[in-house]
Amino acid sequence: MLQPGLPSAIAHTLPALSANPPPIHLPYFLATLMKTTVKTAPAAPNSPRALANALATGSRSQPLPRRPTALLGVLMGALLSVSVLPCSEAQAAASTDAARLYEDAQIRFDKNDLPGASIQAKNALQKDPNLLSAYLLLGRTLLKQGKAVEAEQTLRRAMSMGVDRIEIVTLLSQSLLDQGKSRQVMDIDLNGLPPTTLLDMRLVRAAAQMDMGNLQTAQTEIDEARRIDPRSPLIFASTAALRLRERNFMAARQAADQALAIDSSEPRFWMTRATTSHGMGDIRGALADYGQAIKLNDRFVDARVARASLLMDLGRDNEAWQDLEVLRQQEDPDFPDPRGAYLRALYSSRKKDVDGVRNGLNEVIKAVEAIPQDILVRRTQYLLLAALAYHGTNQTEKARGYLQLFLSAEPRHVGARKLLASILITTRDYDGVVSTLEPILKQAPRDTAILSMLASANLGLNRPQKASELLEQAAAGADDPNTRTSIGLTMIGVGQIDNALEQLRRAVKADPKQLQAATALTVIELKRGNKQGAIAVAQQVVAQSPKSALAYNLLGTAKGASGDLNGARAAYQKAVSLEPSFTPAQLNLAKLEAQDNKPDAARAQFNTILKQQPRNTAALYELARLEWSTGRRNEAIRHMEKILSLDPRNVRAATELIDRHIEMRATDKALEVAKDMAIKIGDTPESLAAQARVYIALADRGNAKLILDKLVRQSGYDANILTGAAELQLAAGLTDSARYTLEKALSNTANHVPAEIMLANMDLQARDFGKAESRIRSLQQRLPSEPSIQRLAGRLALGRGQATEALTIFSNLAKNYPGSASAQDLADAYLKSGQYAKGLEALRAIAKSRPNDTSILRTVADYQLHINDKAGAQATYQALLKLDPKNVGALNNLAYIQILNRDSGAVETATRAHQLAPDNPNASDTLGWALLQNGKLDEALLNLREARLRAPNSADIRYHLAAALEKANKKEEARKEIAEALRLGGLSDPDGAKALQGRLGSR
Repeated sequence: MLQPGLPSAIAHTLPALSANPPPIHLPYFLATLMKTTVKTAPAAPNSPRALANALATGSRSQPLPRRPTALLGVLMGALLSVSVLPCSEAQAAASTDAARLYEDAQIRFDKNDLPGASIQAKNALQKDPNLLSAYLLLGRTLLKQGKAVEAEQTLRRAMSMGVDRIEIVTLLSQSLLDQGKSRQVMDIDLNGLPPTTLLDMRLVRAAAQMDMGNLQTAQTEIDEARRIDPRSPLIFASTAALRLRERNFMAARQAADQALAIDSSEPRFWMTRATTSHGMGDIRGALADYGQAIKLNDRFVDARVARASLLMDLGRDNEAWQDLEVLRQQEDPDFPDPRGAYLRALYSSRKKDVDGVRNGLNEVIKAVEAIPQDILVRRTQYLLLAALAYHGTNQTEKARGYLQLFLSAEPRHVGARKLLASILITTRDYDGVVSTLEPILKQAPRDTAILSMLASANLGLNRPQKASELLEQAAAGADDPNTRTSIGLTMIGVGQIDNALEQLRRAVKADPKQLQAATALTVIELKRGNKQGAIAVAQQVVAQSPKSALAYNLLGTAKGASGDLNGARAAYQKAVSLEPSFTPAQLNLAKLEAQDNKPDAARAQFNTILKQQPRNTAALYELARLEWSTGRRNEAIRHMEKILSLDPRNVRAATELIDRHIEMRATDKALEVAKDMAIKIGDTPESLAAQARVYIALADRGNAKLILDKLVRQSGYDANILTGAAELQLAAGLTDSARYTLEKALSNTANHVPAEIMLANMDLQARDFGKAESRIRSLQQRLPSEPSIQRLAGRLALGRGQATEALTIFSNLAKNYPGSASAQDLADAYLKSGQYAKGLEALRAIAKSRPNDTSILRTVADYQLHINDKAGAQATYQALLKLDPKNVGALNNLAYIQILNRDSGAVETATRAHQLAPDNPNASDTLGWALLQNGKLDEALLNLREARLRAPNSADIRYHLAAALEKANKKEEARKEIAEALRLGGLSDPDGAKALQGRLGSR
């Protein structure tokens, strides 16, 4: 039953609340929320030639090529086969409407009309669900509204759709911080961030460390930020927040004053100084500073709550009520602020208004229950308010729980202790099962369950010590091939790959007819990169079993993996001639036709198999992959779903379906399949890897890291699984984790070639040429003829500026392996050496030897464009498009040439490229630039904004956007974009950019 007044404990509680306003997290307000543009670091300079940025000729680790698309073949990949979708007039109108709604939302955001900005951003997304700029603006708006969970979801959606990480990372970190997910903030990788973003991130990390009570580490983060820009007001504001945590009010006040001396227009800085004044007992100063913060931002909730609380402490209840009423009018009725609600209850208590008390406390409860638990546990003030509200409404059990959570963070709070004591008189604490069990486990170190878990943790999943010991004992006494084969296969299962290889080799040497051992040995050698060794094993088996279809199929697999397609075809045909119903060889022949760019022949072969065996999931799987590669997406999805209906535990089909959904940006469907896969087969490496890929696509690094950490732990020392995990870690941007994983793989399998190659590539990308050379030399000693290792040596030479040595290596590779990879490497070396004419001659010779290889033609055309042979490049692109009409890169670069030539067909060509690859910033930029040249301003602005968000480090994109903004009379935004474009450098038209800046002038 409610009483007119509040519990007596509150009398000891509220003054403490008002004297300690909530922590202030400052870093993102200036750099990301209060401005529309985030500055980025300069990119590496390109070639000084006029069209230098036509090709990304720098590091192969570059995530996004500059426009036009890159020589090194980094554009589009799987997107090359996507069918062109017609763009109707209705679609174009919807996109134009969306652009206008976005612009209105931006204006409202700048005026601090957050509800209006949110509504218009959502309206824009209803018109165009793929409008990246609207997602980003909505995320910013939600964050400023205090809706951190929704903000995080929106920002992750924006990142998964292609907004560059630089644009998102600070906002996303702040949303995590606002949810109390401080440890997740610290997990975010800082590699590759430009200085301004890195400064913001250092300060967000400082705030996260403060939240976790690590004040010394927070100071370290602030010091790191200071090294980037010692005059940033954000650094002084963060320093003030830290000094407040240390209760050093004088130092906090000094730091706040320094922030305001640099920028007095930021309300958060006034809030910081108000907090320091409040803590020092300077009540008049605190009220004045709270007032200034509110004057600058009428919707500053924290400032109004703090001022109202202080006014009530002073007994100036009527003045406080004015702030509380404004808060009520401004807040979302579905998500009331619990602090304002509690203060209204306190006001009603003082007025002896029972209904008012009841309503206020129920509002507190409503607000608290709407906050996710993982956020609530980090907001101790809210925990205490919840406990008081539940106690005031006689819900003592809930009050007990919130008090216990609060006291775990604030163990010295007297009022909360007293209130909890009154509740605990007749109750006992049965929560904290883990903390109760840990002392027991320490007292019982020989407990079976503990020993089992320690064994699992130390040895990894499926590698218990007992099994390893038994296998070693068996291997020591084994001397017949069958036993060795059995032991070798079992060792593979527990991750002892080197020991397994030894047993399998000895089995095959003793009996070459041990096909199971030979197959396993061949597969391992291929996975480790020893292709010649794999062929030698298969040839040995064929020599001993010349009538075996299995033996020839094995030989075909080994030769196909080494690039000898003709040899593989002959081996598979021999297998089928020996045994016409041998399905594996039939499937491999069909796959070979697909690999050799003969889709009709491959489809006919697969359908022949399926006509005889309608439930053959292997044939269905390969047919699905073929259909996807030829642009028949719906057919591919249908085949994969059919496989899972026939075999719900089919890992390959589930994995493929997940990847295809990701490519189609249907990440919700991908996550559904991944979760269903985990239910059906458990946390296997395949299941965990699939889940990780989905979270990477969702730009959810936190969950991706958790899943990949689990994968690495459970994989023990299986080098193949660990190498795959490292690839995913790199895709998630977890560079340090990937290096650790690869080193773990090599710690047990010292000569695992794929892991060594990955590490060598990472060393090259990091320009650590000493380490790279050491790894490459070691690989060369073991596998001197392996082309992937020779390629590493060439890239090492190129990285060190040794173009002549690189040319020698790449020329030999091109002679022996005349494929697209060799052509790209050779082109790169000739460009770096400056021998443009010789390079073009060499590339044409490769193209002539493989006239139907479109990737080589693309390399030739890109090379011609780079050396400013526009006519030659145009002719080569057109020849390529006759062979492959859906080649996005060729269409994009052809449109670029048409723009340079003032050809009105540029819009049509660029539209075709953009329809094939709507997520590619280069295609969006080329289309936007072409539209701008043709006077279609709204459509141009829409596409150029999308390109800018996906590739903020592209100087050309920012220049083109600035030009469009100038025509739209958005001069302030245009000034920021052109300034950043010129700072980044490497512009294809630097004179035009400088002229634009001159027209725009200064602020």
